Amino acid sequence: MDTPKAATAEEVAISPRDSNKYMKRLCSVGDQFLHWLGSEALFYLAITIPSGLLIIFFDKQPSWPDQADHWNRILQIGQGHLLAQANPDGSGSYGGFDPDGVFRVFNNTAINSPVVYFPGILGCGHKRLAAVFTLLICALLIATAIRLAGIYKFAFLGIGLLPIVFTSICWPTADAFTNAFSLLFVAYVVHLLQIENHISRRSMFLLCFMSVILGLIKITCAIFFLLVWILPVSKRSTNQSKSLWLTSVCASLCTVLSFLLWSLLTAKIPPSAIVDLESFSVAKDRILEHPLLMIRSLLVSLIQPINTTGDPNDIERNIQLFTGIGPATLMPATIMVPALIACCLLIIKGCAGIRQYGAESIIISALVALLFFALTGAGLESSWGSSSLGSYIGGLQSRYYIPVYAVLMLLIPNLRLSFGNKKSANLVIRGFIIFSYLGILLSHCLTFPVPTGI
Repeated sequence: MDTPKAATAEEVAISPRDSNKYMKRLCSVGDQFLHWLGSEALFYLAITIPSGLLIIFFDKQPSWPDQADHWNRILQIGQGHLLAQANPDGSGSYGGFDPDGVFRVFNNTAINSPVVYFPGILGCGHKRLAAVFTLLICALLIATAIRLAGIYKFAFLGIGLLPIVFTSICWPTADAFTNAFSLLFVAYVVHLLQIENHISRRSMFLLCFMSVILGLIKITCAIFFLLVWILPVSKRSTNQSKSLWLTSVCASLCTVLSFLLWSLLTAKIPPSAIVDLESFSVAKDRILEHPLLMIRSLLVSLIQPINTTGDPNDIERNIQLFTGIGPATLMPATIMVPALIACCLLIIKGCAGIRQYGAESIIISALVALLFFALTGAGLESSWGSSSLGSYIGGLQSRYYIPVYAVLMLLIPNLRLSFGNKKSANLVIRGFIIFSYLGILLSHCLTFPVPTGI
């Protein structure tokens, strides 16, 4: 039997004609995708991508929360280590070795799955390139969410254009992908809700696939799987009722199983550098033993003045909605207020109200929002050793709640906001957005003198 000959380089090489054909096909797919996105999503991309690229390359004080810890985790995953490594000194901390062979501790990002860092991993160890991939992928995810949202598209556009959301996707962090994917997941659920006819099996399979990813992003977002139960509840009178119930069960199992799998793999890693594994376990037990104290902490954290917590950093952490995510560059009100006004108008305009899908949909959405807030507070309290149980939860930050914005939007009733002159209203909203984003760019890309004294 003759041995088949290996293909020569000439035979393997793609001819210029084939290369041009592939490029034309790729461009055609790109054009179709951009046409499918629609004007609102394209406006979002036209604002965020150029602005983000300018910040990535020209920011005078590039900074993002826990930047060293996120970057070290990206480098570790890029080297093929999907799980964080135990510190060789036996201290119980976790992290990884940098290119120089020095062990770096990053407990607070060591528990994050590789999924949330995949855009940054594409940067192949180059920080700015990783930031570019993160910006492009996350912006496209949010733009897709805007398109899928249907009657809620203006609300999702308003959420996506919030400066706190925009600045969260400009750097390679776990927050970037978490925020973008959370918006996309909620948008896909409301997209399926709006389908009046038959929901295809492909759509149901895609929901289950997204549910797997949901269990692998930040822990608090796993609770979003409850939203899929709005589908069978709101469509129980249709001929698809049984398949939707089955899909909801499958999607829920996908999230729970992927969440449990990653939790099992990272069970020995304490979630912060402040507590070791034993102290973390004791803190969780204490919270479970005193649930009323935990509830009290959550309520206190909602209303206590942030200048009375005893930690001056809590002020900067709590005003990120009004300053953007720095921490080195905090936006002034002159820049932020126009964008916040415009985004609020878009959100209110796009709130179609979840009530139209039944009272159960309101209950599920409200439950998800409450559980998200409770899990965020409880997780932070336990990671700090539950030392403040019963009082203000130290370390709470506005950026932690970005993923739940879309869920809260569902709870806003349809106020039937309309403008007498739609053209003028659109010009004002777009003008406010452009003005604020230009201000954000100037604040990040210019050097300002620092006063040396009074």
